[in-house]
Amino acid sequence: MGSIHAFSLLLEPIETKFYVSRTFSSFTYSLSLISITAAVYFGSYIYKRFSPTRIVLIVMTLSTLGTLIQNLKPSSKEQSKKQPGKPIQVIFHQVQEESITPDEIDENNESER
Repeated sequence: MGSIHAFSLLLEPIETKFYVSRTFSSFTYSLSLISITAAVYFGSYIYKRFSPTRIVLIVMTLSTLGTLIQNLKPSSKEQSKKQPGKPIQVIFHQVQEESITPDEIDENNESER
């Protein structure tokens, strides 16, 4: 629980490392708060209705299905050829290929001022 509320400490490193906006990086925090709220609200009902073994099996099944669904999508290079515009994965891939260092970013920001 404390790691979710300490997430604000991670915002700047996330934005710097992945070159994303504050809105995009804050989405993760918002999603985790919604998940915790849902877990607290529905948790007692689920814990009374299902055994611990069944709950673990459901969670494992859902996470496995999520991973399989994620791996079924085309790679970012194939996706960028089919769709106009650049998906975020392609942008990240291009940034990693260019290997811009944080020092170069600071130098560029200082020269723009």
